[in-house]
Amino acid sequence: AREDARGARTRARARISSKDPWWEKGGGENMIECDDTMAFLGVLNEHSDKLVVVDVYARWCGACRALYPKLCKIAAEYPDVVFVKVNFDANKDLCKSLGVKVLPYFKFYRGTEGCVAQFSASIAKIKILRAALNEHS
Repeated sequence: AREDARGARTRARARISSKDPWWEKGGGENMIECDDTMAFLGVLNEHSDKLVVVDVYARWCGACRALYPKLCKIAAEYPDVVFVKVNFDANKDLCKSLGVKVLPYFKFYRGTEGCVAQFSASIAKIKILRAALNEHS
């Protein structure tokens, strides 16, 4: 946090240039990009027999970019888990309905159980993501 000209505390947010399409790199076969709400619901329905991990990210988000290579590695370690990438800026209504207020944000779904876990994670909190995968997969 830092103080602005009025003395109010503000949070600095790391912004990343979208010229390097990092969000398109390294995803395995079990990583799916959802472009809209219908595609998102379709993936949940199609993979109702598996654990589905939803990663809500933004292209400008520094923490999302830092976490993404680790997420790709984790996805490769869990081939039976479906990882769904949701771009926050392109899916604001969906993200609002999911209760996303901070990025990156993860939601874990399993069939009729619905959402079994949800949390925000950063590169420093990668252990939370691994622990949730171990618990729910």
